[in-house]
Amino acid sequence: MMYSSKSIAGIDTLYANAGFNELSSGQDPFYRNSRRLTFDSVPDHDLFENALLRVKKRMKSGKPFFTLIMTATNHPPFLVPDADEYSSEKTLAYTDDEIADFIEELEKEGFFRNGIAVITGDHRIMLPIEHEELEKYGEDAVTRVPLIIKGAGIEQGVIDRDTAHDSLRPILGYLELKEYPLCSFQLNPFTDTERSEDIVYQKMEPADEVMIESGKNIYTYHLEGDDSEFTGDTVPEKEKAESLAGLIWYLREGAL
Repeated sequence: MMYSSKSIAGIDTLYANAGFNELSSGQDPFYRNSRRLTFDSVPDHDLFENALLRVKKRMKSGKPFFTLIMTATNHPPFLVPDADEYSSEKTLAYTDDEIADFIEELEKEGFFRNGIAVITGDHRIMLPIEHEELEKYGEDAVTRVPLIIKGAGIEQGVIDRDTAHDSLRPILGYLELKEYPLCSFQLNPFTDTERSEDIVYQKMEPADEVMIESGKNIYTYHLEGDDSEFTGDTVPEKEKAESLAGLIWYLREGAL
């Protein structure tokens, strides 16, 4: 597990409990000469440079491995590395370029003969929704993050159906093992080519409301213990409501 900042809110303990054998934070001696940005993090360039060295070492061992790399440069206040300015557009372009360079280096090392790279985000950029986003995606624009998967045997193409973070584990299991656990709430878009996954988004404000995108419908679920219920002008039919309430319970229990 590699992240570029100092430990915030006990994140190092979280990753250790997740079962990672190695943790590398922004306090890694590799970064002794690195510039410091948001969260006392190092630029993504330095993070990927360190990651490439570690991946090459793992590849030489001949043993399977899983490496999670968490960037931080494209976070508020969007301080551009090697420049004294703040710009969300420039930090986004910077991170895109650094990811592209990292993937290119993995290609040179032959990583993709047996390896898979998954590029995604844990949340949308921390800025207000723009008009163009609302026009294109509607209210659920706030839930959207990229998902790019590259590896041997994966055909180039675009999947235009909704898939949630929770399904990443069965997706990776399918790509690597061809046998994988998949519960009814999850979706493997490589094998299920018809439906979209129900997307659950915990609102920041009000904190007791959950937004659910199910097909073309957007529902609001008010959290109130045993009295939790769907509210608003659009509510699902009874059977669908029970299924979505079960999904929320499943995700909340999994987060505990």
